[in-house]
Amino acid sequence: MSAQVSAKIGVVGTGKVGAALGVNLAKAGFSVLYLSRTPDSETVQDLCRRTGPSASAASLAEGPGQTDILFFAVVWRAAQETIAAMGDLTGKILLDASNPVIYVNGAETVGRLPSSAGEVIQSWAPGARVVKAFNTLNAKVIANPALSAGPVTIPIAGDDGAAKETARRLIEAIGFEAYDVGPLANSATLESMGKMLISVLLQDRPDAFDYCLRPRAK
Repeated sequence: MSAQVSAKIGVVGTGKVGAALGVNLAKAGFSVLYLSRTPDSETVQDLCRRTGPSASAASLAEGPGQTDILFFAVVWRAAQETIAAMGDLTGKILLDASNPVIYVNGAETVGRLPSSAGEVIQSWAPGARVVKAFNTLNAKVIANPALSAGPVTIPIAGDDGAAKETARRLIEAIGFEAYDVGPLANSATLESMGKMLISVLLQDRPDAFDYCLRPRAK
């Protein structure tokens, strides 16, 4: 575990992506704090047990005060309500793993926003240091990067250079590569990458893929 990254990491959301992030973070030696609307529920407490002895849970209102780094892994329909419930996030690094997934005629799809989910979340939490990350990867590979045939790249976008550097160190500490794609406005492109990944996964195709970015040949 890198001494330059906070030892306790908050994970907002206890679904597939949040659980996968929490388990991977714990394996890398971090203490994990799950933030949930129902932190005392049997479901959340069972996730803490499965994550390991370094895991605990707190409410959305209380959790942000216990860590400076938060992974945001909440379904889009609950994103705004969740951000509001966490209160003032000024100064917090918020790693946004969301994709604007909606349901159309009962089918899951990625919706269209005027800008991007990353920028919308920044507008909901103006004092937070939002970094788009982990939205281009499925939960199984988040939990176990070795499932991929090779190195997996996590593209990151944000307007705060120091926050992106912290995100990079954290990403590398849990077994991935990080690639800085520029400002938070580029979240729209990353969410399009997420849409393509999701569309393949929803088809249950055997040729599902993971992203691996490499320097171009000179």
